[in-house]
Amino acid sequence: MNRIAFRSLLSDKSFKNRLAYLYGRDAIEQNYRRYSNAINQFDHHFPGNNDLIVISTPGRTEISGNHTDHNAGLILAASLDLDMIGIAAKNNHNIMRVLSDKHIHIEVDISNLHPIAEERHTSAALLRGVAARMKQLGYRIGGFDCWLTSNIWQGSGISSSAAFEVEICSILNHLYNEGTMDHITIAKIAQYAENHFFEKPCGLMDQLACAVGGLILIDFENHEHPKIMKILSDCEKNIDSDITCKTFDFEKFDHALFLVETGASHSGLTDEYTAVEREMKQVANALGKSLLRQCNKEQFLGQLFNLREQLNDRALLRAYHFFKENERVQAQFAALRVGDIQLFKELVVESGRSSFMYCQNIYPSHKWHEQPLSLAFMVAEEILRDQGAWRLQGGGFGGMLQAFVPFRMIDDFQNKISTLFGEHAIHRVRIRPVGTTLIM
Repeated sequence: MNRIAFRSLLSDKSFKNRLAYLYGRDAIEQNYRRYSNAINQFDHHFPGNNDLIVISTPGRTEISGNHTDHNAGLILAASLDLDMIGIAAKNNHNIMRVLSDKHIHIEVDISNLHPIAEERHTSAALLRGVAARMKQLGYRIGGFDCWLTSNIWQGSGISSSAAFEVEICSILNHLYNEGTMDHITIAKIAQYAENHFFEKPCGLMDQLACAVGGLILIDFENHEHPKIMKILSDCEKNIDSDITCKTFDFEKFDHALFLVETGASHSGLTDEYTAVEREMKQVANALGKSLLRQCNKEQFLGQLFNLREQLNDRALLRAYHFFKENERVQAQFAALRVGDIQLFKELVVESGRSSFMYCQNIYPSHKWHEQPLSLAFMVAEEILRDQGAWRLQGGGFGGMLQAFVPFRMIDDFQNKISTLFGEHAIHRVRIRPVGTTLIM
């Protein structure tokens, strides 16, 4: 679509209906302004008459399944109504060029698709890694110009990096491959870029949630071919079905989903995250397997005495968390399918307490004197008690609180939480029905 056609479409009713579908009817105008400003910025930085595409990729939240993916477990995850919007067009060079409203200016020459040491832990590494993996898999790649705008908060555990990787892969997919790539392939390519070029040992959950979208159950028993099931309001379907159904929405059950920034960043905590995976796998190895999913809780409990002679106590506690968390995900999936919100909330609270007691990923052990997320747990429990639910958001060790708040308690929750962390820290979010998508 050329620029003139895109500007014309902006004022069309069908486009505003699309915005309502993605962001909610009360957010049409603010997102209309985002898209309008994005095309203005694209015109300013990349003048010409190129045909362009518009791609939107959401951030994500983990609903349940804390630290289970790396041991082939189960996870409930959801895409959010916070997203990256990329306007892109092919250029006549071998350069991938990305500018953004975050003052990012990235240029990557795709004639070199090998990791570059100086790019480690940078956005340029992610661009290069995505292009490299796509070419390895036989997909076409090429240069493009892109203006990117995002309202996904960085460093807060809602996967701004995964969204960026998926966004870039989707741009190359639609510019050079006619949109033929499926969402799971896109997610795997994005993960590859983060693992091998950015050099962060992340799992696949973040990228899958950003790519697939909606509220989904992910089963990692076969990591190469994860099973994905969407939880839907009006009907059920596998991700590859062409049946159209509405995504699950907590607001239909008079509950709002809140994320609370507690002031602790996820940056610099790679060692803490990798220790969780390493210790869980140590338990599996001691039981004669490579992953905890291949073991069972009864076998584990029956071998506790012998395991304790081989491993540290924290590893055993974290393994117990894995077994119970995997059970909880299945129970929560079943509860949501029948609309049993009360049981779902009880299991949410159990999940949060298990992360605190057994997985022990609420705060870094060397920062025991700084526990903002622990305080958030305490205040949420005091406010919500048996009416709402609370747990950590994402990988833990600080970061964000996730809370399911009944409508009648929203004002009280916001007032008391803001007293501790400030009004800027509280974010009401919605589940978005789709993942990365071609807007036009």
